[in-house]
Amino acid sequence: MEISNCFILEGTRDLIFRKEREEYMFFDPLSLECYSINESGAEILCLISKQKKLEDILEYFIDNYEISLMEIKEFVLEFLFEFPLIKIILPILIQLDIHEELTQWKRQT
Repeated sequence: MEISNCFILEGTRDLIFRKEREEYMFFDPLSLECYSINESGAEILCLISKQKKLEDILEYFIDNYEISLMEIKEFVLEFLFEFPLIKIILPILIQLDIHEELTQWKRQT
């Protein structure tokens, strides 16, 4: 899957991600703050925007990068846990059953 230079993640508010050089920029419309993430983070969020479940996201990274299942699962869950606007994307994480995995992961760390 080729990640697009611009994509929208629909949550309680839409987040628009746009590639700027080597990172993806996005904007919180309430706090008026601008954020950036790297390409790997953008790939995770782009897959979520396409309604991909955690298993599909993990499979995508395993197929496209030299990484083990355990390593990529840890990376994805840690990225989502630390995502600064997680409250905005929480409804889609719940819908895709990713929130449950995230909660279990947090209990173990």
